[in-house]
Amino acid sequence: MKWRRTQNTVRALHSLGRAFIVRQHVNRMLGAINVLQAGARRFLTRIKLHKLKVKIARRCQGYFLGQREREKMPETVEYLDVKRKERFRARAVKKAQNRWKGLMIRRRFKQLREAAQTLQQVSERSGGGLRKTSIRATTKLI
Repeated sequence: MKWRRTQNTVRALHSLGRAFIVRQHVNRMLGAINVLQAGARRFLTRIKLHKLKVKIARRCQGYFLGQREREKMPETVEYLDVKRKERFRARAVKKAQNRWKGLMIRRRFKQLREAAQTLQQVSERSGGGLRKTSIRATTKLI
């Protein structure tokens, strides 16, 4: 009996020791993960900053190189400006035409819907059936 109690005590102590070792190992791994994550964040920040610098430099270079080329070819620049204005005008005209078409379609639809309602009301008043003459008379409203 005494031997059994000692054996259980030894097992409990051994289990506690192993749990402590496992906890220490896990804590060390978590520390390593934190170090890796911090390094990755710093790297991504540096890369983002570098990309931003490159983007700004390219934009500045493009502006200055484009300006230099535009100064070399003023006729081409003027021609392209005229074409750009023509495209703008064409788009404005097309937009106005489309809006006018939409308005006309909505008006026509409203007119047809009102005509259909009128036909239905006439049909209900006359007791169900319409004669050809009353349909022709009603459709002349359209």
